[in-house]
Amino acid sequence: MEVRGAENEEVCVTFSPRFEHIWQESKKLLFDSLAQTPTAIGLRSKYAIRLYAWAKDHLSVGTKRITLEELRTVLGLDPVKDTDGNVIREARFGAWANFRQRALNIAIAEINAKTDLNIALESLEQAEHQRVAALIFTIKARTVSKGRPSG
Repeated sequence: MEVRGAENEEVCVTFSPRFEHIWQESKKLLFDSLAQTPTAIGLRSKYAIRLYAWAKDHLSVGTKRITLEELRTVLGLDPVKDTDGNVIREARFGAWANFRQRALNIAIAEINAKTDLNIALESLEQAEHQRVAALIFTIKARTVSKGRPSG
């Protein structure tokens, strides 16, 4: 890291080429999320912001099926890998109950309370050994009056 300039200081950061892929992916996800999320929405949870952006993209469908792996990616909970494919950070909230309680339920509740959308988890599709394979969401628009959703 280097600081340049006397009057208007600039900070220049150089990343190792080994981490360039991670930086590019993070930057892309951040800008995609910011471009799709209105600033006045008032969502605090990063999971709610990401789920809201995804739901807005699928609003016209009404009911949307998504695999658990795809949902983890939408919420930014998948493992982080380096350019060689080695896992740098394991997926967060590995167990379904933990994932649902600490990320998904909070995001849905916040979106339903503060936005122009109503999202409901309609059902779970089970794979072998009762593991969750996919989820089906119902996404509906609702009118917003005086800064608060009604529905």
